[in-house]
Amino acid sequence: MKGARMSLLLALALPLWAAGPLQTSPLRDLNIGEPAPAFSLKDTRGQTHSLTELKGKPVVLCYGRLNQELTDKALSALRGLHAKWSRKDVVFLAVVDPSGDTAAAARLAARLPFPLLLDARKDLYAAYGLYLTPSTVVLDKAHRIDAAISSFRPDLPDELEVSLAHTLGLRVAAKPKRPPPDPEGNSDPDLNLARKLLETDQPKEALPLIEKTIARLPGSSLARQIQAEALIRMKRYPEAKQALDKALANSPGSKHALTLMGRVLMLEGKLREAEKILLQALALNPKADKIHYYLGRIYEETGRKEEALKEYRASLSSVFQD
Repeated sequence: MKGARMSLLLALALPLWAAGPLQTSPLRDLNIGEPAPAFSLKDTRGQTHSLTELKGKPVVLCYGRLNQELTDKALSALRGLHAKWSRKDVVFLAVVDPSGDTAAAARLAARLPFPLLLDARKDLYAAYGLYLTPSTVVLDKAHRIDAAISSFRPDLPDELEVSLAHTLGLRVAAKPKRPPPDPEGNSDPDLNLARKLLETDQPKEALPLIEKTIARLPGSSLARQIQAEALIRMKRYPEAKQALDKALANSPGSKHALTLMGRVLMLEGKLREAEKILLQALALNPKADKIHYYLGRIYEETGRKEEALKEYRASLSSVFQD
């Protein structure tokens, strides 16, 4: 396989094909302002809930995963908003794929003041084009998509308040924010030492230093990404994905975090999922040589040699570009 890859990399005399424009969205197949796909799902008590029955009411829909910390945080944020906004006729719904664990779903439902719907076949997940959990979608009174927020971050309640106020024609005063100095830890001594250790291929020694930084700066996407890099080198892929979930929660548009997530999925052999994530990263950073290289490997592994060649050549073009 390495020989074949080298053959593709050496075939640089062929002309480059122009790549079509790429777009990224919190929902893969839907845009803000478009009608939301209809759904009809049962909750944990067996009661059916359908979007058509909620005609004329705004809807907050949170799709999560059982036993996931970020889902718990997102649903906690919705619990905090429910009392206020349900009085304004806003409907809150949570959705999970129970994956056969109905007991865990029932325990989660018991903590919620709104229904927990079960999407066992992932019909809603597919219809809305979701790719991260949790994902929260706000629908206006006509059930058009007003907002779509991937994963969880601390300002989720504020974002939902603004979206719901917009949907209902209300005004919300902007809340002044004072970010802490260096919240990402760019000048953190432990994190900088960990980076140097990774440069010399010492991930085991770097990991405790990264964890110390995360304990001080839990909102740092940078620290989570460096943690994921160390875990990838140690082939602890599930833990690396957890670190990247948290990195993307803190910084959803992070090109590097998306690239690392695609790399982990590729190393796990989940090539289709890896391709989707890497294309999102490429839309944000078209000249990233690593993304082109990873896509080339995926296309080569799946027998798409012309596409692989194009990506390998793009990766070399990015490296040697002035």
